Amino acid sequence: SMAGRFEMAHLGTLFLDEIGTMSQALQSKLLRVLEQRHFQRLGGKDTIQTDFRLITATNDDLETGIRDGKFREDLYFRIHVFPIRVPPLRERREDIPLLAEHFLKLFCVSRGTKVKTLSRDAMDHLDRHSWRGNVRELENIIQTLVLTADGDRIQASDLPPHLMELTSEEIRRFHQLTGDRISLSTEVAKFESELVQLALNKAGGVKVEAAQILGIDKNRMMYLCRKYRL
Repeated sequence: SMAGRFEMAHLGTLFLDEIGTMSQALQSKLLRVLEQRHFQRLGGKDTIQTDFRLITATNDDLETGIRDGKFREDLYFRIHVFPIRVPPLRERREDIPLLAEHFLKLFCVSRGTKVKTLSRDAMDHLDRHSWRGNVRELENIIQTLVLTADGDRIQASDLPPHLMELTSEEIRRFHQLTGDRISLSTEVAKFESELVQLALNKAGGVKVEAAQILGIDKNRMMYLCRKYRL
């Protein structure tokens, strides 16, 4: 019960996730406790004092919830003391390798297996993914890779197909001119290497099929594989 949580959190911290989905009845109870700093157990008569730090989280727009009559405005202003916006994962890509390695270690240790590592190509694909599901999506993918990838090193070919797709938006983002001097040949080679690797992954490593995907002959494909050591 909520009252039990209040009692357990005394002199500690109470974390309420997805607070935007809280019922009106629970909203009223929480507001009353925050204002009065005491509560009664269900069916009890004793008043119990409580003092805790409250942290709430939500993916919902609480201000929209207020306008729609789903969230109490007075509770919103009571909890909206020190708001912290956590940017989506795609806006803090420097966290992706740290989180990926954390989840790799977590899931490998829990299974009692040697901790796997991610190849540079695999990490590059993780880095450019859109991550609409944020950290939870990354966590789920790493858990799947721990279960399905052979060997101790996870390669790009082990990744789910949707992570291997390269959109025009991603191409623009990873090949933007910064104003600094660049090498056109180096940038073109980098892009060419990525496309060849994508085609190989899609073809399951069969070079003849990858060549057909790219619209080139098998000799050209063999040359590119040697050139980029694929």
